Amino acid sequence: MKKTPNKKPVGQVTRGKTASNRLRRVDNFILLYEPSLLTRTDGLFADSFFVDLGYGFDPRTTSKAPSAFGV
Repeated sequence: MKKTPNKKPVGQVTRGKTASNRLRRVDNFILLYEPSLLTRTDGLFADSFFVDLGYGFDPRTTSKAPSAFGV
């Protein structure tokens, strides 16, 4: 039996949670109230890394990530 690839993401619609600048707003909130979470590079933060868990209908976060991290 030959399996054909899916043309749509598998799963349920997430009701439009991927809004433009959604993560930027979260980053700004964190920078205002707990900036060390995003700016520290010492201790346990020295080897930290970014994990992209994928995307749904709109890949804007995934496509912006490399330029945001200077890759």
